[in-house]
Amino acid sequence: MLTDDEIRFHVDRIRDDGYTVIERAASADLVESLTRALERIEREHNLGYAKTSFEGFKTVRINNLLIYDRLFWEVRLHESVLPVVERVLDRECLLSSFCSLILGPGQEAQPIHEDTQLIPLPRPHIPITLNAIWALSDFTSENGATRIVPGSHKFDSSPEYGKDYEAITATMAAGSVMLFDSALWHGGGANISECRRFALRLLLGLDASAGKFAARHSP
Repeated sequence: MLTDDEIRFHVDRIRDDGYTVIERAASADLVESLTRALERIEREHNLGYAKTSFEGFKTVRINNLLIYDRLFWEVRLHESVLPVVERVLDRECLLSSFCSLILGPGQEAQPIHEDTQLIPLPRPHIPITLNAIWALSDFTSENGATRIVPGSHKFDSSPEYGKDYEAITATMAAGSVMLFDSALWHGGGANISECRRFALRLLLGLDASAGKFAARHSP
């Protein structure tokens, strides 16, 4: 469980750099159980690769994970992650999506993009959604670790789709969680290894009901 100083550190990093990594937030036992659950769901439901270049022709995305196994509820409410999310967004933040990101060998790099660019808001803006990437495998430069452009959440424009940008590779150990402002420029890396890379991705957003978003976004 994070201390208040640790929560503040991660919140400050998201504010300044657009992202933070909570090292080894999940236990090895939980990581192993989640990986096995994903493999079982994929096998039992005969799931295959995604069918678009953006989602990845060598990537297995299992959506709506909460309906498959109660184990995934531990991810949604994890004590080492949720306090940071609530401090950045709101204690009434909402889980918008929850899926797997299982990159197979040969998966090409995803174009650099940001996840709020279709929302008609001037950039930069306050954080309205956060991405949480749970590493169930070690994230390395060889197996497709996420590429990010630090500080790009403060840019006044979105990236040009398909254009190459200078980015860093967000390597991290299995069990770690990367949180980033969804306005941050980012993209999945290429898996040039011989192994599958397992991860979970959650998108968490502000509760827009009762004028909450309007109130926070007002000058």
